[in-house]
Amino acid sequence: MLTLVQDFKKGELLLVETPIPSLESGGVLVRNHYSFVSPGTELATLRFAKKSLLGKALARRDLLAKVLDKIKREGFFAAFKAAMVRLEEPLPLGYSSAGIVEAVADDAVEFKVGDRVACAGVGFASHAEQIFVPKNLTVKVPENVSLRDASSIALGAIAIESYRVAELHLGETVVVMGLGVIGQILVQILRSAGCNVIGFDPNGKRVEETKSLGFERVCSDDKELLSSVAFLTKGSGADCVIISAATESNEPVETAPHLLRKRGTVVILGDTGLKIPRKPYYEKELQIRFSTSYGPGRYDPQYEIYGQDYPIAHARWTEKRNMEAYLNLLAKGSVKLDRIFEGEYPIEEGLKIYEQLDSGKLRSAIFKYKTDKELSKTVHIPLSSSVSEKDLKFGIIGAGAFARSVLIPALLGLGAKPVLLCTRSPAKSALYAKKFGFKEVTSDIESVFNSNVNFIVIATPHSEHAKLLKKSLEAHKPAFCEKPLAINHQEFEDLIKAYNMTKTPFLIGFNRRFSPAIAQMKENLSDGIPMLISYIVNAGKTDLNSWLAQPQEGGRIVGEVCHFVDTVICLAASEVETVVASAPPQKETFDECAATLRFKNGSVSQILYSTCGAPRHTKERIEVHSSEKTIILEDFRRLFVIGNRKKGFRFGPASKGHREELAHFLKALKGETSLDEYIKSAFSTTAATLAIITAIKNQTTVTPYKFELGDVFK
Repeated sequence: MLTLVQDFKKGELLLVETPIPSLESGGVLVRNHYSFVSPGTELATLRFAKKSLLGKALARRDLLAKVLDKIKREGFFAAFKAAMVRLEEPLPLGYSSAGIVEAVADDAVEFKVGDRVACAGVGFASHAEQIFVPKNLTVKVPENVSLRDASSIALGAIAIESYRVAELHLGETVVVMGLGVIGQILVQILRSAGCNVIGFDPNGKRVEETKSLGFERVCSDDKELLSSVAFLTKGSGADCVIISAATESNEPVETAPHLLRKRGTVVILGDTGLKIPRKPYYEKELQIRFSTSYGPGRYDPQYEIYGQDYPIAHARWTEKRNMEAYLNLLAKGSVKLDRIFEGEYPIEEGLKIYEQLDSGKLRSAIFKYKTDKELSKTVHIPLSSSVSEKDLKFGIIGAGAFARSVLIPALLGLGAKPVLLCTRSPAKSALYAKKFGFKEVTSDIESVFNSNVNFIVIATPHSEHAKLLKKSLEAHKPAFCEKPLAINHQEFEDLIKAYNMTKTPFLIGFNRRFSPAIAQMKENLSDGIPMLISYIVNAGKTDLNSWLAQPQEGGRIVGEVCHFVDTVICLAASEVETVVASAPPQKETFDECAATLRFKNGSVSQILYSTCGAPRHTKERIEVHSSEKTIILEDFRRLFVIGNRKKGFRFGPASKGHREELAHFLKALKGETSLDEYIKSAFSTTAATLAIITAIKNQTTVTPYKFELGDVFK
């Protein structure tokens, strides 16, 4: 299918052939009939992408600050590499569309195949022939509303939310500054709510367009605006100014106080300059409010992605309810779009249309799609790398930042051949496939397990690891799976059974045990002699909107502390006998802990995992005491061995064992070494990690789950 994609690194807008998305839990597959171009937002995205690297940094100082902090903490090379990986992540353009439902997930029961729906959301309601959209970003379209008009759903919901934020009442006077597409929709919404509306835009053409919608008090001149407000309000001033202009200028917020009565309200809807002049705002005791996109629920993954609605008693107008309200206004004829829409264009002309929008030749546009075109789940990539029968061929599921920056480059460097790339984001996967040389890209996970690849790489969010690894084992496909192995006991037990039945080899991405630094530590330790191990992790906070912070992913202990559990098991060279752990009061999944692990050989380890430490302090510090020796490792860069004398070692910034673990995995697939030890260790590490969770919840000493792996280790 065709999808419009913005390449941020090269600054190019691309129309690419991609596989159709797969149906996921909590949503629907929609065949787009129309998608609406939001000129302000989308052109701003295009212009940002065309900036130089320095220009991008200056335009997003918030992200620049994060990069500078990472430089201080991890060094320039690591920070630069991470920034480039993020910059290489393409964006499917568009966030407002309408079409017909073609498939429905079991937990999206309000919809059925054939429903006419309107959809919203960046990354979901894209300019693409078919889309997957979560149920809270999808609404049914009334019979008397065309799909063309309904495709403006996101812009309409944005306009409605600004009206709700303003808390306006019948008969109040509102000035709308900025009469682009959203502004022209907004003035109609305000009129339907019984407000007296005054419109302003420096662009005379927009003023005339707004007048054609039946508005008389619309102007492009500052003095005329002031006199209109004075006349309509008898000199007292407007009740509210809604700034819907997209401009870097500070002029709108400077002009607003002169238009308002005392204790009036300014609502910021557009991306405008925000250097607020204190004196006029203070003297009139004006309120400044921000309107967040479509409304409550926006930017909340639990609402948008996982489908958890807000109770109507606590959030009367969520983004979905705003979307429904907008469609009702269209159905009643309170909002008319014929004079706002400038034309319908086939998606095949997408690149040309954006050029015309950017140059000002077009003011608005709607993309129309061929709905009888046959679409495919798999796309073949021309000019991909050649593959021979002797090569180790791999397919990968998931192409996030870690997979793109670490796993795939390491596998290519070790001689493995990329064959099949599978991700949930078709728009991104097509570009990644070309970059790394994959022969095919698909959205069909089952096709990966049925393919002719020699092994599968699983690099998805944590909640999917166990399910996909189990499928790989049952398909007798060796797998490299990023940590964790499983996020709960049921998944753990299911994998034990699957492995015992199939004996399919696999490796979990507990890379630290393969690092040169850990190898050096073990060289200076004697197996069998008890040791005391301290592992302090200054992990830092996670963005609450990140996938990692969602409770469905199991939490940071099961998802990250497993790394450190595996490392101390490797150092102690013994099985964990008991676990004691505590954590500060927090949500059920837990983000911090202090855990003590006692080993059968008498060793004891304490893992302190914190998210509240100083961001610039050492991230990981391991200290081992044994046989009158102290060994200290800081951030896998500096190692000190202190005995009769002190020795120091330094390691490169990329020395955490990622390449080494993959090299071992490939050797095992060639029959040159074994994975048996690491398979058993992966289960042991997971059992001990899950025991930490149980120990925290029950505040008791816990013995890790006992398991059997058949005859393979006898």
